[in-house]
Amino acid sequence: MAQLTPEMTDRLLNEFALRSFRDVADGDYIAARMAYRAELLLQAFWASQQALEKYLKGILLFRRIPCTKRTDSLTELLEKLEPTFPLDLSTGARRFITFINEWDVDRYFTFPYMSDGDELFKLDEAVWEVRRYCIPLGRRMSPQGMPVAELDLQYIESARDRPPQLFRTTVPGVIEHELDPKSPAHKALTWKNLYFGNPKTKSVRHALKSTSHNSPLFRHPEIIDDLKKFVYIPDSAEILKR
Repeated sequence: MAQLTPEMTDRLLNEFALRSFRDVADGDYIAARMAYRAELLLQAFWASQQALEKYLKGILLFRRIPCTKRTDSLTELLEKLEPTFPLDLSTGARRFITFINEWDVDRYFTFPYMSDGDELFKLDEAVWEVRRYCIPLGRRMSPQGMPVAELDLQYIESARDRPPQLFRTTVPGVIEHELDPKSPAHKALTWKNLYFGNPKTKSVRHALKSTSHNSPLFRHPEIIDDLKKFVYIPDSAEILKR
């Protein structure tokens, strides 16, 4: 195996963060939008969690903040990241991240769940705010003598002063590719999207429909012990016993 120079190692770590975290997260985000539009809420919540998890892990890797423990927790990732690199996130984005985190990657309908009908738009806001930071850390100096990383951060955080649709990351990814009207996922990405859509769009109309669903184990927790003989049931399901 060839010995890598520090510069090559740095470049390859960034390539992994871009392709395996940021770009895959872009696909998860678009998949989540498609699921929300189809009212497949469990699938939408799962894809939302996956997108946000990978964006945060990507930022951690770009910033070279170690995160070697396996975790799906969005709040744990933020707690690992923000003491060193705080993110300028709105209250709405943080609330949505907490909501998805509390859903706790429940892919098998173990617990009840509910929807207010506006999670798609909350997802758009949260992804736009988090994804801005998911770029390599510039290690050069600008011609004016300022660190490129500092200029990138100023550009990222000044985006709040303009329509969000006008913001373009300095390192394009899947989302930027799908903004092309000829791209196959363009409609799924831009449908009623105030963050990655047409900058002329100031508002969208959407009929809100609140729903709630009780899981089989919530309705019949008495089967939990018998079910554990055949399939994996998380220990957290014990709380359903009453």
